[in-house]
Amino acid sequence: MDCMTIQEGISPIYPLSRHMNEKTYAVSKIHVWLSLIKQGKKPLHWNTPTYEGTDVEFDFINHQEDAEESLQELQFYIKKVNNSFNLNIHLDVSVTIKESI
Repeated sequence: MDCMTIQEGISPIYPLSRHMNEKTYAVSKIHVWLSLIKQGKKPLHWNTPTYEGTDVEFDFINHQEDAEESLQELQFYIKKVNNSFNLNIHLDVSVTIKESI
């Protein structure tokens, strides 16, 4: 039996929808983004929100560099949200990826 690994996918994020105002959506997106990273997923593309939610294309995090890159992208987004809505959101995390044998 051959082993198959999934390299990427799409996750529908139902709470992130057009029903939210822009500020609530932006802050909620930060929470979802961090949750995806914790699940070992690196968001690649956030589709336009619909009333049913937002589809997020992702790749799995396989190396420490992938996790760090995703966190840097999240930090950049947080700065953008802070500037746009006069917020003071900070992220202080470290991620260690366990390499599977």
